[in-house]
Amino acid sequence: MGKITNLKHKIASEINTYRKSGLFSIVISTTIAKVVAFCGGAFIAWILPKEDNGIFSTVINNMGLLFLLSDFGTSAAAVQYGSENHDDPLRRDAFYAFGFKAGMLFTTLPVILIALSPFYFPFAFEEVRELLPVLFLYPFLNTAINFMQVNLKMRFENHKYAIYNFCASTIHYLVMLPAAKIWGVKGAVYSYYVIGILNVSIGYFLNRKTLTVHSAVKVSRREKQGFLKLSVATQLNGMIDQSLMLLDVFLIGQIVAEKAVVASYKVASTIPTALLFIPSAVMVYAVPQFAKNARDKAWVKQTYKKIIKTSLIIYGVITVGCIALSSFILTTVFGPEYADGTAYFNVLMLGFFFSATLRITSNNVIYTQRRIKVNLMITITAGVLNLILDILFINWWGALGAAIATTTVMFISSILSFSYMHFVFMKRE
Repeated sequence: MGKITNLKHKIASEINTYRKSGLFSIVISTTIAKVVAFCGGAFIAWILPKEDNGIFSTVINNMGLLFLLSDFGTSAAAVQYGSENHDDPLRRDAFYAFGFKAGMLFTTLPVILIALSPFYFPFAFEEVRELLPVLFLYPFLNTAINFMQVNLKMRFENHKYAIYNFCASTIHYLVMLPAAKIWGVKGAVYSYYVIGILNVSIGYFLNRKTLTVHSAVKVSRREKQGFLKLSVATQLNGMIDQSLMLLDVFLIGQIVAEKAVVASYKVASTIPTALLFIPSAVMVYAVPQFAKNARDKAWVKQTYKKIIKTSLIIYGVITVGCIALSSFILTTVFGPEYADGTAYFNVLMLGFFFSATLRITSNNVIYTQRRIKVNLMITITAGVLNLILDILFINWWGALGAAIATTTVMFISSILSFSYMHFVFMKRE
């Protein structure tokens, strides 16, 4: 009985520690945010005719492709450097200020790329050519929102971050859905500006007492170089998550060239993509902790193993359940006209399992250990392989080939990341 009592006290103590640190706030808010996003995506599929939904999906997808470099990873580097210097507020704020200014400057490139897209981008549909350039200023709003979140994360203000996360997703669909209903595809596209401005305003309100883009301490030239090196490498690493699905939709539009097929694939990918919020939410909380304890190798190993073991069980159950109910889920949530996406959905759920269980956790831990070259090599390998397989498989099997290519790449990159952590880092250190 004594051992059971001690175990109960230990579990209760750990739960209380996580509650106070904001882990549950982040997970709950992220869960609600993703449920809102999922429901919003389903409502869009019902509001817009299938071909119009294909056009809207392609506009947002192409914007994502041209915005892949985002802020060049400066927001992610700001979290890392800010968390490492948490006990030195002046240096923490100095890195944040430098990251914000560099991030806004780098964002100028995707702004230009989107604005000039009609002159060079291979659009599959003429409607997309007309609508995409409208969003050319949105990247500035997106970068500002990212740095509002960074300021909260690096200060470990997880409860405020949770509130912001919830508000951002809720506002997105509260604005976009009525706009789509009233003005169709154009309303959905233009609503992104209203959404961005509202989210920047809320972020400023939550950060108003601590936000600063100036610092009394200057970052040295060598530190700036290290910061930017980490930024670019991090962004290249992060691009694999974004590019897999973005490239799929783009190439389906180019090769298959049917709006209805694009819509079906986009709908089928909604749930597997949305479910990644679970490991991502855990990492939002865990990355600053891993960064703060980066030199405590015993803590890193123990925590990494605990996350991986728990992930295998949780994501395994989710994957099996979703595949078993795939046809019911798609037709009930999105409508019977999307039943043709069942095969895409099932294959992409396998990709979700590999990514959620191994890749996301391993990549983030490798990142906090400053093993930049490791993640970079895995990213380059996965990116090249994804492009080759997408072109081959889509030509052979249509949209199903895109799903197979994405899942194959997720499996390979997951094995590479996990193998490094298990056979190299865990054994060597």
